[in-house]
Order: sequence, then C-alpha cells, then structure tokens
Amino acid sequence: MKRVISRILVLMVMVGLILPNTSGTVFGDSTLTPPKVVSVQSDGTPLMDDGSFWFVVGRLDVNRNFNLTQIAGGSGFGYGITKDGELIHWDNSQPSFVPDANNVKQINQYYWLKTDGTLWTTKNKEVKQLSAFKAASMFDEDNGRFIIVSTDGELLRYYDQTSKPAKLEQVANAGAIRKIQVYGDTAAVLYEDGKVVLYNTNHFDLKTLKPIPELMTTDGVDIELNGDQLLIAKKDGSVWASGGSGSSDKERFSLVQVSGIDQIQQIVSGNSSVSIYAQKTDGTWVGYQDGKTAPFTPIHVKSLKLTIPTRFPKVGDTIKPWITLEYDSGTKVDFPWGQADITIDQPHLLKLTDDGALKSLGVGDTNFTVQVNGVRQTMVITSSLKNVLENAKQVKGVTYVPIKSVFQALGGTSTYAATTKVYSIVVGDTTIEITKGSAKAKVNGEVVAMKGAPIENKGETLFASDLLTTALGAKLKWDAKKEQLNIAMGAGQLVVTAKLVTVAKPTNSSKMTEAPATGDMAGWKILKGHPYEKSIKIYFKADKKNQMTSLKVVDIRVVNLKQKVSWTDELGRKHVNTVGEMYSVFAAYSNRYTSNYLYNLFGDFYLNWLSPDSYNAEYLVEDYLRGFGQ
Repeated sequence: MKRVISRILVLMVMVGLILPNTSGTVFGDSTLTPPKVVSVQSDGTPLMDDGSFWFVVGRLDVNRNFNLTQIAGGSGFGYGITKDGELIHWDNSQPSFVPDANNVKQINQYYWLKTDGTLWTTKNKEVKQLSAFKAASMFDEDNGRFIIVSTDGELLRYYDQTSKPAKLEQVANAGAIRKIQVYGDTAAVLYEDGKVVLYNTNHFDLKTLKPIPELMTTDGVDIELNGDQLLIAKKDGSVWASGGSGSSDKERFSLVQVSGIDQIQQIVSGNSSVSIYAQKTDGTWVGYQDGKTAPFTPIHVKSLKLTIPTRFPKVGDTIKPWITLEYDSGTKVDFPWGQADITIDQPHLLKLTDDGALKSLGVGDTNFTVQVNGVRQTMVITSSLKNVLENAKQVKGVTYVPIKSVFQALGGTSTYAATTKVYSIVVGDTTIEITKGSAKAKVNGEVVAMKGAPIENKGETLFASDLLTTALGAKLKWDAKKEQLNIAMGAGQLVVTAKLVTVAKPTNSSKMTEAPATGDMAGWKILKGHPYEKSIKIYFKADKKNQMTSLKVVDIRVVNLKQKVSWTDELGRKHVNTVGEMYSVFAAYSNRYTSNYLYNLFGDFYLNWLSPDSYNAEYLVEDYLRGFGQ
C-alpha cells in the first residue's frame, strides 16, 4: 500500500493538477453520481431516488436525506414517508418525525393512510384518526373532499362535513386502480389497464342522483387534475387535456392534445411559472409552459468549502467550523452546520457539541467528514495535550507512566476493581486490562507482554509505556535531558515528565500588545510582539470579559513557488520538484493521510506548509488575554 501511495504522490507532483490550499480550509467537489428525480411537487420541489429532497429553512435551500419514498406539499411545508414507514413533517424548518405516525403507506398534505387501512390527520395540529374510514387502500384529498378506494373495491367520495361516504362505483379488485385524483366536485380514476374515468357531482343521473362516469380514454398511463381540468399522459407519450372550469359538459368530458410536449410517462400540475412538470420516458424531467418544454434540473451543490479556525486544537478546546456551499448557479451561501451530515471516525477523540462546535476529547488524529447533497469533504483534526503530565518514572531502562491521567489524555476511561486488582481501560474500540503485579496485559482479550509489571509511585499506579505501542500504535521517545517521555499518537502529542511541573504565574513581562486593525480588518485588533510576526498576522476580537470571540490568521510569508527542492520517496528514489508543486500535493493529500505519515516522508518541508495553522495562534491570543501580554 505504501508503494502505491508513493507513486500517486509522484504522479500528482508531475502532472500538477491540484491547486494549493490552506491547511485550515478544505474544498470538496461533487464526485458522487448525482441522484435522479423520481417525483416533483407543484412548486417544483423534487424527491430524489436516494431518498433526499430539498426544503427551505428561512431563505436557504437545504438538502437532506431522510430515505424518503414519498413527499407531499412543497419546499416550505409538507410531509414525507421514510422507507421504514415513518412520517416526517417540515414547516420552513428542519424536518422532524411526527409522533406515533408509523406504518404509513400514502400521504396527501395533512392526511396519511396506514397499512392497516386507517386514515389519519394533523390538520389542526392534533394527530387523530378519521373514524369514517377503516379499510382504505388508496385515497386523495382536496380541501376536505376525499375520494377513496376501499380494500373490497368500493370507490367512495366523502366530504368531511357529511356523515358518511357515498359510493361512486364498485370494482372487482381494488388493485385494478392505479391512481385517483380529486379537486372540488371533480374526481378522476386511472385503472391499471389504461382506462380513465371522470366524475363530477354536478353531472349526475336524474333518476339515481349519482354522478355519471364518463370514459375519457383507454390508454392512459398517468392522470393529474389541474383544478377542474383533467390532464392525461397516454401510452404513446402524448399529453391530453379536458376543458376546465367554465367549460361546457361537452368540453369537460372530451380531450384535446397538448402541443409541444411528448414522450411523457408522468405528469404533475405546476404553478404560475410552470404549468406542467413531466417525466419523459427516458426518466428525465421537463417543465412545460406556453407550448414549450425546458429541462427540469434540481438545484445542485457544485462545491463545498469547509473552514475551521485550526486543525490542531489542544485537548479540551472547542472550535467552530463553518461550511460554504457553491450551487451550480454560481451562488455561494453559508450553510447551517446542523443541516449537514457529519461523521467523526474517532468519537472518543472529537465530538460534536449541541451548539454545533467541535470539542477535542483526546490526543490523536481524527477524520472529520462533512457531506451536503452528495458533496463530501474530510479534514484530519489533530489534537495534542496542552499541559505536561507528571509522574513518569524510569526503572532499569523501562519508562512507566500513570494509568489514569495518560489514558484519559488519549480520550479513554479507566476503572479499578480492588477485588481482582485489575484496571479496565477503554480507548475507542480498544479494550485493555492491566493487573497489578503482572507484566502481562490483555488487549481486546489477547494476552500481551509488557516490559515490566505496574509499579506504585507518589500514590499512583504506573504501567510500562511500551503497552501504548502494542495496544494503540503510539510512538515513544524518552528525552533523557528533560527527563520526559514524548508520546505521539499520529501527529498528536503528549508529554509525561518525571520532574515536578511548576505553573508560571501570569506576568506583564511579555512583549505582546494589541493595536486596532485598519483597512479591510477595521473593527478587529491585531496582536503585536508574538514570536511569529515575520510569518503571520493575528487578528482577533474579544468581549468585555476578555474572551476571544473571533480569530483570523493571515500568512504573510514570501514563498518562492518556483524554487526547486529535492526529496526521497519510500523506495529510496530521489525527486526534484518546485515548491509550488509540492504544496499542491500537500493540499491534495493532507486530509487523506495523517500528518505523521507526510512528515515522515517530507520532514520539516511539510511542517512549513502547515503554517499558519501550526502556529496555534488562538493560544497566543488566549494567553495574551489572560494577562500574559498585558
């Protein structure tokens, strides 16, 4: 695998296809196959074949995947059925599940049909059953007027202010009916064999007082009531329309072909800007207006920009990322953090807080992935421990470190059972058992050897640190001069010292000061006197309590992108490339491979590219605001 990675890196440098990037911002392009439209609402809201749909929060178009099979309503208000038969509802806000609404098979705005044949509603914001129906197989509703097919084949009409349903027709099998529609006094029925029958309560038999069924066609594949007007898509792909409101009976019950539209298999009445949305026989969708069709293409996210104040937080820190989307129209918007699909592969190291921030829990590398509408971006977050841990001890060449504080720093937990003298430790998916008096430990149930049994020192139980390498893949380095053990988890670092740690008190000896920023950064403050003034400018804002509220770091280094540098790959081969080409590779691969891997391959040259994030500017500002620089 390492050989493959080396070849890819070499190839990307030679071809030079990737543009340079900053380490705190990553971009994602739509590399997934875009989902296809399966249905459209009258306002143009599409349901996609992956179960996602677009809805509106405030004035922002948002796409989420709830694994939906049906939707009813529009982008600002509506209902949807999940693949599991649950019901969701949205009302210019994030969709939420309707309580106790399960086993749902069909919806129509405020009403839904369950698999047991019962009809339910939330029309008055109260979930209740419509007692008039207990054996429905299909329904449609318009302003309280219903048309229903019962499980025994009865075709019923019902008005919610009348006492009981009225029978329109009896069919031998309810499964013979494909679709029903109702609008006002008009109802339409499409049968599986292509027959379309139209009813109107004002067109009735004087003897029976029942609506007269009018056969409209025998080769229909879809129907739609656009008000009183009936639209029919026929088997040959043509679209036909009856007369609408104000028409004579002759016009109302006869059809005229709609010109300018063909090869159609599904139709939906539109709004004022589009009179018909239609699916063609090849699966694509068009909008029809005034005799012309145009391709109907849902809004699509072209790219995603994920920005974060730093990719190198300290354990315990909270950082707030933000997302910028670019739609295919060229419009760019700040996307609500809570609406994105977020995945953290090491949740014991990093977690998403209730207010949409990320909190570092432990030392190590974490892949943090954001996905919106099929556009995915992954960023590696590397956490290190800010403070030095105490009570390391070397005995006969073996370095021991405290159980509790070290595993806690790694995002783990530890408990001790006095009866068995066993420490039970959990770090992510790894379980570890350390027994007092034994040089053998268990890792995920397997016995492993340590270089020494646990020892006691200063009231704490210490364990042989080589177990960290065996169990978790840590890299260890003892610094004899400083008497401390450096522990690396990927690119994350923590230090355990054998010396007593003294905490410096805040003083006014620092040379750091602040000054009002000018130009485009007016309203901010700029930090002066920090150690990296030749490399970065640090702008910040703080509240009345001297708590930092905003931070921006500007890289002011002068880099010669044409300068040539040499490096050696893992096969020992030497290469010469420009700085610009190398930075291109780092931008492309810094979020796919760990910083530790790239550092081992490219050394300090990679660390230089990590700037300005690697300077940890937020900590300089925090130290200054706490009094170190005032």
